[in-house]
Amino acid sequence: MTEVVETLRVGDTLAMARRQMERSGIHHLPVIDDDEHVIGLITYHRVMEVWISHGHPKTESVAEAAGDVPIDMLMEKDVVTVDADAPAAEAARLIETNRFGSLPVTKDEKLVGIVTAGDFVRFAQRHFEAEQQRKPPARKANKKPSKKPSKKPNKKPNKKAKRRGSSTSRAA
Repeated sequence: MTEVVETLRVGDTLAMARRQMERSGIHHLPVIDDDEHVIGLITYHRVMEVWISHGHPKTESVAEAAGDVPIDMLMEKDVVTVDADAPAAEAARLIETNRFGSLPVTKDEKLVGIVTAGDFVRFAQRHFEAEQQRKPPARKANKKPSKKPSKKPNKKPNKKAKRRGSSTSRAA
């Protein structure tokens, strides 16, 4: 969970959201009221959707399309949150079953953090790397030698070598 959460407020514009996302390298911005209650969510996907559907992508930049569009017109208003005391498995289940990219985390209905699908991927990566370091390296499966020795010789005569040798003797 990221505890320092960048947010927006009612009255902010889509252009502000885009700048904040690009500057911070994030894709989800909770919208909060004066009491820090989550009242909406703006995603990078939504910003791009507005640009493509309402702007002119071939001639107009994202900033121009976003302009002074108020975020409260476009934000997701029915935001699912997870309580800070909930197990991480509950947050993962909500993200996975609802196909969310992020989930605002609240305590006493106030925003205290945000957890993203990327957080779970990074957690899994660290877990698997630590697990890999604890295990001894995997051994290759060796073929068991047969108990009876083979009566036939394994080597076949090299026919090419004989031909080369005979052509050399002809030239001499």
